[in-house]
Amino acid sequence: MASAEPSQERVRQLIKLLINETQEIQNQAQDELKMLGADSVPQLLSALGDPDSWYEAAEVLANIEEALPELINCLRIDRIANAASHALTRSGTKATRYLVKALGDESADVRSWAALILGLTKDRRAVDALEASINDKEEDVQRNVILALEEIGDSKALSVLRAALLANTNPEVSIILGETLDRIEKRSRLRNK
Repeated sequence: MASAEPSQERVRQLIKLLINETQEIQNQAQDELKMLGADSVPQLLSALGDPDSWYEAAEVLANIEEALPELINCLRIDRIANAASHALTRSGTKATRYLVKALGDESADVRSWAALILGLTKDRRAVDALEASINDKEEDVQRNVILALEEIGDSKALSVLRAALLANTNPEVSIILGETLDRIEKRSRLRNK
């Protein structure tokens, strides 16, 4: 047990070096935290709640595969959900499988964040899962699914949006779908000019 303590103390020191130091020292601390991998995750997750270090902690967590499921769990906690979403977005397509799974989470907040982040990563592999979530019982989730499909913007995503517009019975969601399709068509016309 004593051998784990120096590692945890080192993680604390490295997190402190992420702020108020030169860029070179910050980069070295980030690299070492990434190499520590899973050993650094609990303290980095705690740092997400610190207004002075959340951004730097999120940047490191985005590069640690073992942190991604934990970041999904952090989407449940209001005070750190923004920081966790930043990290998941920065992780890019590495987080797709966790985010797709999160679309089925019991928490509407987690489902909504997952859809939003999938849109920001623009990973086309998520279109099928987003399609399955377009009729979520929560309107906020539906809105973020629609926006995610708009961001992905490939032909399959467009087909999903068109089909949803025809099938939707919620007038507010139908308006969102119509406006989204209008924006996509306008962008397409501008590109083709």
